[in-house]
Amino acid sequence: LVRGAYGNVVLQSLKTGDILGVDTGKIVLNKDEHFWNIDCVTGELCFLSNPALDCRLRCDMAGLTTLSTNWKGWEVFRLMEAGHGYVKISSWMHSQWLLCSTADGTVKTCTHAEASNDDEINYHDCCSKWAIEKRENGGVVIRSKIFGRCLSVNNGILRTYQNNGNNLLQSEEKKPTPNEEAKEFGPTFAVSPTAPLI
Repeated sequence: LVRGAYGNVVLQSLKTGDILGVDTGKIVLNKDEHFWNIDCVTGELCFLSNPALDCRLRCDMAGLTTLSTNWKGWEVFRLMEAGHGYVKISSWMHSQWLLCSTADGTVKTCTHAEASNDDEINYHDCCSKWAIEKRENGGVVIRSKIFGRCLSVNNGILRTYQNNGNNLLQSEEKKPTPNEEAKEFGPTFAVSPTAPLI
């Protein structure tokens, strides 16, 4: 690896001096400089599921998040360290998408560029950093760093809600009965490790 001028690198063979590049869609080895951007991607692969509803978070190619009963690749997410106890959650199949939340509770995806400064509300008014907190009765609560709202499911829609102090989430529009709360607003998510994926 030879460092380039703008934080990118050249991949050059020590033995032959050839440089790895791409020319009209074909991999080539030559003496011309071809610059690459390299990102270190680490983190645990897992499923994010709501056990009360038997559904998992899913992200498609366009970055649309939905809920699914499947346990397949589009339901796999990567938890990446983001510093100070927070993580960023990216789609494993479509790694350009990060899970984000907005001040009004909307859960969507954003690109890494859109989420570049999550220590304050950025011009997109979304936050891609999350705290994952253990619950006393099992599972975890996934909370937005900036907005403090917890990831949950209401009427089949993934949203974030304000925590009312006892780890149960309530909608601003409707106060559910305790039975409805457990079924529809269960803030508990299971973070299930994946089997080795090849």
